[in-house]
Amino acid sequence: NKALEIYLKLFKTEKNNLNLLYLIGTIYVQSKKPELSINYFKQALKIDPNNLKCLNNLGGAYYEVNKYNEAVYIFEKLLNLNPSDKNAKKNLANCFAGLKRFEKALQLYKNIVKENSDDFVAYNNIANIYKRLNNYQEAINNYKKCLKINNKYTLAYNNLGELLCTLGLYEDGLKMYHQLSLINPEYNKIT
Repeated sequence: NKALEIYLKLFKTEKNNLNLLYLIGTIYVQSKKPELSINYFKQALKIDPNNLKCLNNLGGAYYEVNKYNEAVYIFEKLLNLNPSDKNAKKNLANCFAGLKRFEKALQLYKNIVKENSDDFVAYNNIANIYKRLNNYQEAINNYKKCLKINNKYTLAYNNLGELLCTLGLYEDGLKMYHQLSLINPEYNKIT
């Protein structure tokens, strides 16, 4: 990445440049190397501890490398600074799910759908948690809510199909997989 090369050269002489630190960290995140971004975001936050963009990206980087506790701390700080940040709320819920603190994650996702009843991804995530908690009927109900909002969301068809087949409801599960294959013909090549 040519931009990264230039920024890293500049970094040698401008180690306290907040924007430069943010840009380098962001390039590493976009390059699927979040572990390399963490130190740059942390350095940027030493300069401006309340920088919302750096906090968000640092929390995301921690999440991507499965450092959920660190990510929780960052997203909670971000929400203290900006309580209306919807992405931070979703990311915090994802972190609690990653920590297997399902009740806390479920509470956060439910708050998210109270604020935005069209958030189909949140319904999918609620369903996933209910599935993990062995509350299969609630899982099914929430997958269906997700699909009612977005009938092209292939992940929900896959998740619901898998759950139905696991429960021995093969015909219903196969219907979900059929819907999935109609939306994404590549799916037939995968299975």
